[in-house]
Amino acid sequence: MALFELSDYGFAYPGGGPALSGCSLRVEQGQFWLLCGPSGCGKTTLLRSLKPEIAPHGTPSGQLLYDGRPLAELTPLRSAREIGFVFQDPENQIVTDTVWHELAFGLENLGLPSETIRRRVAETALFFGIDQWFDRSVWELSGGEKQLLNLAAVMAMGCRAVVLDEPTSQLDPVAARNFMSLLARIHRELGATVILSEHRLEELLPRATHVALLEAGRVEFSGTPREFTHMVSSCPGHRFLPALTAPSRIFAAMGGQGECPISVSEGRAWLESEPALGKDVGREEKTRLQPPKPSPRKEEPALKIRDLWYHWPGRREFILRGLDLEVHSGEIHAVLGGNGSGKTTLLSLAAGTLAPCRGGIRTPRGLRRGLLSQSPKAMFRYDTLAEELTASADGDMDRGREQARQLGLEGLLERHPHDLSGGEQQRAALAKVLLRRPDLLLLDEPAKGLDAFAREELCRLLLRLKEEGRTILLVTHDTEFAARCADRCTMLFGGREVCTQPVWEFFISNHFFTTDACRMLSAVGLEAVTCEEAAEVLKKRLGSGGKNLG
Repeated sequence: MALFELSDYGFAYPGGGPALSGCSLRVEQGQFWLLCGPSGCGKTTLLRSLKPEIAPHGTPSGQLLYDGRPLAELTPLRSAREIGFVFQDPENQIVTDTVWHELAFGLENLGLPSETIRRRVAETALFFGIDQWFDRSVWELSGGEKQLLNLAAVMAMGCRAVVLDEPTSQLDPVAARNFMSLLARIHRELGATVILSEHRLEELLPRATHVALLEAGRVEFSGTPREFTHMVSSCPGHRFLPALTAPSRIFAAMGGQGECPISVSEGRAWLESEPALGKDVGREEKTRLQPPKPSPRKEEPALKIRDLWYHWPGRREFILRGLDLEVHSGEIHAVLGGNGSGKTTLLSLAAGTLAPCRGGIRTPRGLRRGLLSQSPKAMFRYDTLAEELTASADGDMDRGREQARQLGLEGLLERHPHDLSGGEQQRAALAKVLLRRPDLLLLDEPAKGLDAFAREELCRLLLRLKEEGRTILLVTHDTEFAARCADRCTMLFGGREVCTQPVWEFFISNHFFTTDACRMLSAVGLEAVTCEEAAEVLKKRLGSGGKNLG
């Protein structure tokens, strides 16, 4: 018997068209389902429909069963015990003040005896490896630690199924990998059913047992990850090809034959099996294969930071410690680092919304700054997106609509901003910032919540803005996004600058904060950062014809 079964399921929000229609899906106990698709396709609506307490308000249709019975008949007590839900934003789920109390909160609400709660909390803390910060305040935790705590608090109640809505969208690459590894362990060792949506597939396709692809509110495909990858990679020009893992995209670009690699390890094995690709490529050839990057403009820096120190009022610990940073005029400068390293604080100081405790921030006189917040909802004040954009355009409705068109928002103008998907809210907030015509754009996680297509459009937009003479300083956890659009990258650690390098040198020099294309090609002694560069390098190595591999 299926744990969840959707038969011709649909859902419509009040006053709107169907968000889901004709969805059929069968999820067996113990399976690991990855739900993917473009922003606004209905992923969040479908996932929230699986948890009665947070189900969206509107009109459902068709059939949605849990354990063979209508989900609507599930009692609140059984729902709390058996179905866990982890939200996209870690802070939206935390309700208590300390780690141990957060772990105990759900168990207390289930009415379990104190002895049972103590035992369950202890073993959960040990399983998740959070016993070392058991007594800490939740507000002292990094974003990755908060999300790990949310998952632990859900699993402490012994849930049969855990549903997750883009749980790693706000985590740095290392924290995201750790989170996904633990989720895979929960699935493997505890037998829990896992259903989650995610735009970054690198860590998930090799771990999932099944994949469902949503398009415009419909389930267009369901099957195994390998079936899904083969279906997409074997169709030239398939619109979902950019969302596949780097090894799969490189395989498709090279016209690979046979089984398509999904993970980096499979991609490395595929390249190592090719006789023409040895591991003894000389340093001279690596240099020759290095793709050129344009040099930044030699003008007065758009932003110059010297010996910057900052701590929050009432706290002694400094977030930024003697930070030095220079952003060239007309460049795209990406800042990377772990959660809690000071990236968001740096942007707020550069925007002037915070004042440094010590140090200096200099910009050219008259330079206009625009800040895209990490929380786009905080930027909305009106009842429709059209009103938001018109207000940001100083009452110029036509200019607001044109900006909406450029960001793919023209069909959403009459929607309330809070009713948009996470990716749509991100683009709407960016539109508001751009309508202010800033010279220096300060973007906090601009690619967060965006699907592969929207990320590609955003990358092209930022490059176009750079050509117009704008300067862009962005914070991101998306290494591939930074590799595709940035001129230089800076890594922060412990509130200090660790390094600042041209983008190619930055990613080639890193082991963890780098791209999967870089990891994959290093197996055969070659160097590339993006998938396109990897295909170009491989073709050069194999000869001008770039013969097919496999």
